[in-house]
Amino acid sequence: MSAPLFYEFMDTTFISIISSLPNLSHLEFFAHGNQGSWKEVSITTHKPFVTALRSCSLKSFIFNGISFHMPRRFDDVFTAIANPALKHLSLACDSGADDKCRPFAPILPPLDGLPALLESLSISGAATTRNIRWLFSNQSLYNVKNIRRLSLQLCNKATSSLVQRLLDEMRATLKEFTLDGSDWSWAESPLRLDLSRHERLSSFFIIVSSPLDPLLSRTRLSSTLRVLTVEQTCDERKPFLLPCSVSAWGRFDAHLDKLKLSALRKVHVRLHSRAHDLCFNCGHELPKHPDAWKCQVEKDMTSLRKKGVLEVEVVKQRYCISRAFN
Repeated sequence: MSAPLFYEFMDTTFISIISSLPNLSHLEFFAHGNQGSWKEVSITTHKPFVTALRSCSLKSFIFNGISFHMPRRFDDVFTAIANPALKHLSLACDSGADDKCRPFAPILPPLDGLPALLESLSISGAATTRNIRWLFSNQSLYNVKNIRRLSLQLCNKATSSLVQRLLDEMRATLKEFTLDGSDWSWAESPLRLDLSRHERLSSFFIIVSSPLDPLLSRTRLSSTLRVLTVEQTCDERKPFLLPCSVSAWGRFDAHLDKLKLSALRKVHVRLHSRAHDLCFNCGHELPKHPDAWKCQVEKDMTSLRKKGVLEVEVVKQRYCISRAFN
């Protein structure tokens, strides 16, 4: 049984509904527009809700756009949903776990029989770093060694070691990886990620603000990679990232050519101009002269174009990690 539940109010009726569905396998919470807040839920409602969650053997849990503000409640909810049946977990919020989690802790080995053996994981929002630490370093409730599909949005507190430790756990199984680094600050320490030992990785989708982004050039790619998608989200408030500066794509083309990725069959370049803050949803606006922008990028990426693996398009709506399971 599947029950998409949209967050607006939490009350005892809602809790009784969950408790009355013994075969409930899919649960979604969405806050449309501005983020909802879990602190508005009274403690007398929160406790029975957590109890109801524990009674479910969920296979999929999606928690999108609701901020906790109180780390203890985050702990309660994500401890309650952990069960051996859980396969898909998606979390998008700007607050969550306590930020005092150990910064360099290893990924904890799972306890026998207890953890959820996840197959897909999506984490986004400003609290991504500390939520990763709590879920996988401070606790051992979720087993990530079987993950095939991973989506992450980097925030400015992300470190190479944290992300790499998570990636290394799924080295033998990961097939699809989406990484949004478009809001990651270049002023931060450069991230260096190594995907070269991910023996089953076939698709890598990376979102950056420029083809010169160090995150793009410093990531070691797997020789098994078949599809590489790069989405550039230009911000008109940052002149050095404007679409007119497309010669950078020529440098990226040369960089990829040197890597000699023998399995690579497609390089998909998506160009998006962030004219405003609603471009995740709008789908109504294109930058001026989109065809000229597209043609110039194609012209600059000579090597990939000649190999017949290049596809370039200008998109109205940018990709949103929090919708990875939609």
